[in-house]
Amino acid sequence: MKRGHLALRIIALAIGAMPWHEALSNPTGPTPVRGVASISGLGTPSVTVNTNNAKAIINWQGFSIDAFETTRFAQPSAVSAVLNRVTSTQASSILGSLQSNGRVFLINPNGIFFGGGAAVDVAGLVASSLNLTNDDFISGRLRFTETPGAGQVVTSGLTRAPADFGGGPGTVINAPGGFVYLVAPSIVTGGEITATEVILAAARSVEIINPGTPDVTVNISADPENTMRNFGAISGGRINIFAGVIHIAGSDSLGSAATVSASTAVAGADGTVTLRATGDINVGPEGGFFADGPRIEASKRVKMIADGNITMSCPECAVEFVPGTEVRGGDIFLKGKNITQGANASLLGRRLTIAANGDVDLGNISNSAARFGGRASGNVVFNNTSPTLNVTGLTVEPPHSLSLTQQGDLKIKGDVISGPQTISATGKVLVTPGRTGGIIVFAAGPQSIESGGDMTIRGTRDGFALIASSDSTELTVGGTLRLRRALILDFGP
Repeated sequence: MKRGHLALRIIALAIGAMPWHEALSNPTGPTPVRGVASISGLGTPSVTVNTNNAKAIINWQGFSIDAFETTRFAQPSAVSAVLNRVTSTQASSILGSLQSNGRVFLINPNGIFFGGGAAVDVAGLVASSLNLTNDDFISGRLRFTETPGAGQVVTSGLTRAPADFGGGPGTVINAPGGFVYLVAPSIVTGGEITATEVILAAARSVEIINPGTPDVTVNISADPENTMRNFGAISGGRINIFAGVIHIAGSDSLGSAATVSASTAVAGADGTVTLRATGDINVGPEGGFFADGPRIEASKRVKMIADGNITMSCPECAVEFVPGTEVRGGDIFLKGKNITQGANASLLGRRLTIAANGDVDLGNISNSAARFGGRASGNVVFNNTSPTLNVTGLTVEPPHSLSLTQQGDLKIKGDVISGPQTISATGKVLVTPGRTGGIIVFAAGPQSIESGGDMTIRGTRDGFALIASSDSTELTVGGTLRLRRALILDFGP
């Protein structure tokens, strides 16, 4: 079976349980609740809604857009918003074109499906199956409350028909200079989503505070069944994904690798990607169906924070930084229980920081970071390839072991503490004190420090460079060993 067919099957399974009804011809049964709305073209392939209020509210019997049909909202300005609330039991099926010069809110507790060929071009989009009250909307509060039986929000990577029969690509949601917020108990994304700020929140309840700023906060109440699955391409200047379980999966039905990409090149953005799960974060194929590896890219920072495990299980998947117009490289922060990297998965960035309550296995030699540090309460394995790796403030709680392999020069500046440890570099090794004075490279067990070139252990006027072990310390030097204000101590037998 071809890869595209496999992806088609996965997304179809993900959305198959939703109670989609046959798509109706554009929205039906409008009742303006706030502001004056002039609506033309009802019952035709082209509906236009003109509003005269910065925050208009319209109730609809049904809000769907059939293939090749268009619904357009003409609003007073780009920061104007219209809240569309579905009052029937019918889910929304968006298969055609949704357009606006302003912001469009769509609240439908039955679920919202953006199908293959759907084209959304707005200044801002909020699509949610959780409740947002009229008062909160008017006051600018993005407080989405728990709604029993709320459906999914899905953007599909499925084509609506073969190209020869008028078919198109997956969902395309475009909010240039604006935002896209998808909020529901469960979210599946395929196709393409592009905006300055993207927030995807799969939870029982969600509150978004300070949206549109680097200080944005997303508070959620989520269970393991509150899942967020991405099979498509998400790009913008700031991307935040919150859920019970987050899965950045393999590829959509078009065979393209799933991507999450944030860049400071987007005006007013900070080039960050944040993934926050109350359970696990998985970057890799779901159920083993996908061959293409997903990518997470940011020009400044990637944060992956999980109360459960973080796993990169796929061939050729990557958490990668691409140069932006204002910064080069970026930071990677991984926080979870166990942090695991599968074969051929790579971490590429300026600074890599770990915070693990269990084991850390980052053993792929394709990793490339300029700095490495953090803390783990389990065993740590880290392989790295870069011209130079700086290790600062690394603690692996004894008696757990540290295995660090650097394909290049290694500079240890700051404390490195662990149980048994093996530290090696193919190039030079330099051990110097950190800012607080003398450095302690300490192993609660045997340790081995190896260099393919010269090894220098050098203190300063403020303190000695100290290498110590509770068992034995073995130095293997491929070049010259230089000791300056340095102590090497063995406390073992």
